[in-house]
Amino acid sequence: MAVRVRGVAVEVYAPLTAPVSGLLVPGMARIGAEVEARRSFFLDLMSLTALLCVPAFVGLALVARDLIEVLLDPVYAPAAGALAALSLIQALAPFGFFRNGVLAGLQRNGLRLAMALLDAAVTVGAVALAAAYGLDEAMIAWLGAAMALAALTTLVLCRVLAILPIRYLAAASPAYVAVAGMSLAVWGLQSVGAHWPALLRLVLCAGIGAAVYAAVLRLAFWDWTVRAIALLRKRKTDPPDASAESVVPAGTQAER
Repeated sequence: MAVRVRGVAVEVYAPLTAPVSGLLVPGMARIGAEVEARRSFFLDLMSLTALLCVPAFVGLALVARDLIEVLLDPVYAPAAGALAALSLIQALAPFGFFRNGVLAGLQRNGLRLAMALLDAAVTVGAVALAAAYGLDEAMIAWLGAAMALAALTTLVLCRVLAILPIRYLAAASPAYVAVAGMSLAVWGLQSVGAHWPALLRLVLCAGIGAAVYAAVLRLAFWDWTVRAIALLRKRKTDPPDASAESVVPAGTQAER
């Protein structure tokens, strides 16, 4: 059951991260040693990740039960909580997706290894302790560990990139604010349509949720949205085979 549920999240994760996963190294290579330009590019990349991943995975968490019933089988309905927790973990992508790439580019390989080992130790430890109580409890423990590690990653990247935490958080916060509005709309619709067919409720929640998310961005965060999307247009002009060594040729010491 857990494997089938995890497969649903993976199927969503791959196409969402594909547009941004190849932007970090060539983008920073194009920028070169300009420290402030490198910071701005990373924050824009973080904004793009938030723009795409946060609504998709929070939305997946919101409709987890209906999605399982429609795509899999009602027998898997008890795993809806696990799918929701796993989706919320993926919604933290803006705060950790590019960590390894940034640390590798800054030639902080020791720190990168230490963070990877800490990730594994904290996640495995939390899940192992909670697994005896059930699948949902284990997934909640995993979510808690992921949130703690995302906070730690924020502090680490703010340190190595010399970014104020408030500026770092502001790069992704519009997506989370818009998703809050989306969530309220979906919850309201689910309450009204509690007895509707699962497919109808799923389609309406997805459509209305997406519309509310887009409306909040258009009304309150349009400049942020346009700036984030602009990165995708630059992808065609970035060097196709930039090497990791070219990411940080100089100025690294100042960022440390």
